[in-house]
Amino acid sequence: MSRRAELERLVYFNANQHRVDGPLRAALHRYGAPSMVLGEKVIRFAVPKCPSVQTLYALDESDAPGRLAAVAIYTREVEETLSLIFLALHEDYADGGAHGGRMLAQQVLELLRANAARTHGVRWLRLAYHPRDLRIAVRRPQP
Repeated sequence: MSRRAELERLVYFNANQHRVDGPLRAALHRYGAPSMVLGEKVIRFAVPKCPSVQTLYALDESDAPGRLAAVAIYTREVEETLSLIFLALHEDYADGGAHGGRMLAQQVLELLRANAARTHGVRWLRLAYHPRDLRIAVRRPQP
């Protein structure tokens, strides 16, 4: 399966979309549907109501060939907030999946939080998918 086909299946035809139906619909209403932008060597995403988004891909290379395990689409909406606007996990890495114990969603969030902490002025990681529009402090309090 090509990376493009993997991405399409993961983002647009994910069997677990029903688990996040409400937050997904709210994100689609607020930001618009993400679309793939095919470059010569890369695939990125564009989101209609967010002019500047970035994409984080998680690959599982424990078997050959490696496979796409997750995609996170995020943006810096305001000066002090990095917002995760779309997150897609392969069903095998979601809760109850064959590799659910790897807690991939938490790993992706931690990576985004750590990157946000290194970005000047960013204080919060916002989870647009969360039912309560959750914000996480990116810098942990010092003991």
